[in-house]
Amino acid sequence: MGLSFRVRDAEADDLGELITLQRAAFLAEAHIYGHPRLPPMQETVEEARQVLADAAFRVYVAEIDQPRPRIVGSVRAKPAGPITEVGRLATVPDLLGRGIGGSLLQHVHDQPAPTTEQFELYTGARSTGNHRLYAAHGYLPLRTFIDSEGVEVIIMRRPVLVNAADRPCPRVCVYVTNTDRLLVFEHRELPAGVQVPAGGIAPGESVRVAAEREVFEETGLAVRFTRLLGYEDSPHPQTGAGRRTAYVTATLLQDRPPGSWDHAVESQDGNAGLVFVCRFAPLQQNDLVDDQRAFLSAVTPQDSN
Repeated sequence: MGLSFRVRDAEADDLGELITLQRAAFLAEAHIYGHPRLPPMQETVEEARQVLADAAFRVYVAEIDQPRPRIVGSVRAKPAGPITEVGRLATVPDLLGRGIGGSLLQHVHDQPAPTTEQFELYTGARSTGNHRLYAAHGYLPLRTFIDSEGVEVIIMRRPVLVNAADRPCPRVCVYVTNTDRLLVFEHRELPAGVQVPAGGIAPGESVRVAAEREVFEETGLAVRFTRLLGYEDSPHPQTGAGRRTAYVTATLLQDRPPGSWDHAVESQDGNAGLVFVCRFAPLQQNDLVDDQRAFLSAVTPQDSN
């Protein structure tokens, strides 16, 4: 059964629970790096109170009602010009892996400040579980440094991916690989060329969810997101409208179908009812339409593992 929780703005009365949650959540990180002096574990009650009262911060919590009301996750965001800093993402240890952290991140991403162009966060270089979560939500490593406690830290960033009138339309383009083969398709009735699964990122979707959904809708195959390769901003080839595309890799969660197969598209967009002829072609496909080759050279057979 899925976990039912809601995300809301933090309130002054949440202070005690927030401090307890933060210290419990970052205890595992402290063990990874061998000392308890990580900043989230050193924050005082007064410092946390100041953050909650500071209009420059947006603090959100995830809360459940059953079996008793309690806060089970939190995150902070601080818009500053074109960059919004995201930090102190925390989940109670007994509910890790239940989607709380991802939902909190997505809540931040779905309502950027008007000036925000990029989200930025810091994570320890050895916190590999965090890296996977952040990549699934569109973050790429920017650079590393050693902090005052001797911990190697990675700075990660992702652009705004919100469909709004003054922003590029967010999209995902998915390279699904199986050993040395790449999933492609063509329209049965339309001369639209050879394509890989691609489409818009819907409100509330992470990059991972959008990628896995697009592949299933357009080919009928279940896949798992594996890697974020990068972004490209480019105009729509017909309308000229701005587009921001996240290029990712994914791998099959089932046996590779033999030969080619027809798939009737079921979706909420203009592709509904179309029939695609799907197949696995050589990995370095040379005739993909539009800008779909943009990151293909970065794909390797290891992306299918």
